[in-house]
Amino acid sequence: MDEIWVYPIILILLTFSILAMRILLPRLIKKLKEKGKIGIDVHKVDKPEVAEMGGISILIVASVASLIAIILLMFLDAPIIIIQLIVFISVIGLAGLIGFIDDIYKLGSKIKPVLVAGTSFPLLIANFIYLNQVFNTDPYIPLVQGFDVTYYYWILIPVAITIAANAVNMMDVVNGSMSGPCIIIFSTLLICSFIQQPISVIGALLSSIMLGCMIIFYKYNRFPAKVFAGDVGALTIGAALALTGIMGQMEIVTIVVAMPMVINAFQMLTSVGGFVEGRKIKERPSIVQSDGTIAASTNSKAPLTLMRITMAKSPLKEPEIARQFMVLTLFCAFLAIITAFLTYHVKLF
Repeated sequence: MDEIWVYPIILILLTFSILAMRILLPRLIKKLKEKGKIGIDVHKVDKPEVAEMGGISILIVASVASLIAIILLMFLDAPIIIIQLIVFISVIGLAGLIGFIDDIYKLGSKIKPVLVAGTSFPLLIANFIYLNQVFNTDPYIPLVQGFDVTYYYWILIPVAITIAANAVNMMDVVNGSMSGPCIIIFSTLLICSFIQQPISVIGALLSSIMLGCMIIFYKYNRFPAKVFAGDVGALTIGAALALTGIMGQMEIVTIVVAMPMVINAFQMLTSVGGFVEGRKIKERPSIVQSDGTIAASTNSKAPLTLMRITMAKSPLKEPEIARQFMVLTLFCAFLAIITAFLTYHVKLF
């Protein structure tokens, strides 16, 4: 496939995702409220009701955009990229379905990670059938060449998707705290796709699709939020993030740019002793004060989260917390771009 064709396709997908989300999301918000699919915005004094499960729009738009990409690529010589896009639709579809079921019926904290790990099967099966062309089992490591993890990589794929999905979910704590950083993350992955030599076509395609979705979702999810992503959104975004890194051969870069999410998830899991449903955690990591600011809990039994650490010095307003998360992610984005240059352009060993 001639790389020159990638650029107009990326522009088409980015534009479509933005316009489709702009049209679909407001209508979905209205429909969710009519159906009583609402959540309580617990970090506000008046506890307003907000439309829940808005991530359905991301799942729909990302899937349709991928289908458009498949149709466009049929006119070019890109069979493996088409397979990768089919895998992408399959995996985010399964992840979104699990999130949807969890939003409605509340899956247990033990069964949900297992189900999310199972969404990796289309990716693993496709890579087996197409002889390791769907993803590279020997990932690029900065400054290192020939570092072989082939035998372990197959096992790491389900783990990676599970971690990414849960990390995105755990980052969604205040208005815009997940959607804002995701804009930075997918923008960074789009840039890093072009740093590769040759460029990562699938990485660029998936990044542009998700970037368009997140730009509009953030508009409605930032303070004061009109919609929450729900588990259907968080698991869809997390699976998409993992797939972009894995199939786009940007594993290390993805870990670096998403480090605030990874750290937050690690702190949360270690402080509560593993996967635990949020509603079962008795001590909350934050306290909403009468003036609308949010303070860190002083209870030693409260989960140690990135949000709690952010508020360690003094209480913060909700937009300030989200802004801190975005600043941290922006710093990691800078490191990720440097990592990409080191990974793809500097080989010492």
